[in-house]
Amino acid sequence: MTDKSLPALQSDTSDLSVERKKIVEESLSASIGMPKFKARNFVGHAQITPYAAMKQFLLEINSREAGLIDSEYQREKAQIEVDRLTHRLEKVTDEFDRREIELEIKHINAKIVGWDRKLRDLKQERIQYIELIEELNATETVGDKTLLEAVQDPEMREELERDYWIKRLGKQAAMDMVAYGRVGVGNIDSITMLDQDDQRKTLQLASDVLVWHENRMQHILSDSNEAYQLENRKSELAEQLKLTKD
Repeated sequence: MTDKSLPALQSDTSDLSVERKKIVEESLSASIGMPKFKARNFVGHAQITPYAAMKQFLLEINSREAGLIDSEYQREKAQIEVDRLTHRLEKVTDEFDRREIELEIKHINAKIVGWDRKLRDLKQERIQYIELIEELNATETVGDKTLLEAVQDPEMREELERDYWIKRLGKQAAMDMVAYGRVGVGNIDSITMLDQDDQRKTLQLASDVLVWHENRMQHILSDSNEAYQLENRKSELAEQLKLTKD
């Protein structure tokens, strides 16, 4: 739905029908911020542990705050320039000067519309990251502290960092093993920076992930093969890719 709070199109739309003009309006008013699904799964879950996800969500909010401060500044600065030019316009008598000022005002107003859209999207993303932090904090605890409290505790943060790196390197080593059958040089190099116990734990986690993945894939492949042979099921993705037996 078009955002009625945003001004009308600033460009020349004389070559567009009413219906096509509405499509352009919808494209400009649509939110292009990061969807919550993507933020939760590919920003938060990518961090592996709840602690690291919480840290990343906090960093994302910091980034949005910086973006909002800069965008608000740029928007206000542009508005001041429009007000200055409008004030000048009231006193201009030369036709060409008037037309030039009007053109500049139109151009800056178009920029202001862009800043308004950016501010809207940044605010929406800020709210969604706050919600993700609230969700995570409501379900994850560390001892007698909430996760957010633990992140801010220096001693607890050190232990949580250790746990995070063991699991992160374990996952990365497992991905190497899935793809290449062995742990890559880069991840081995990082793992050997840990102490002996943590190295073993990391490699054990990697092995566990590999075994679970391989067995899971065997079950899934068996199920898919049976469905293919019986022709009683075709996955949604296979349909979209227009896959056929011939």
